Amino acid sequence: HCTDVAGEWTVREGDDGQPLVTREHAKGDAAMRGTASDLLLVLWRRIDLASIDVVGDTEVAARFVARTALA
Repeated sequence: HCTDVAGEWTVREGDDGQPLVTREHAKGDAAMRGTASDLLLVLWRRIDLASIDVVGDTEVAARFVARTALA
């Protein structure tokens, strides 16, 4: 969830095991909220996950960030 601009995405595991990204609001095990730049910096692992607001299961959010292929 972006807090400074319009932006909300849901990421789920697809049938093939690959991430399936949709631009929608949906319930999940974890949600990450922050400015667009902070969210991107977290995904690039340039700032710590604790720098943004994580709602729900923080371990799920940490595993998601660890699996991103941006770094």
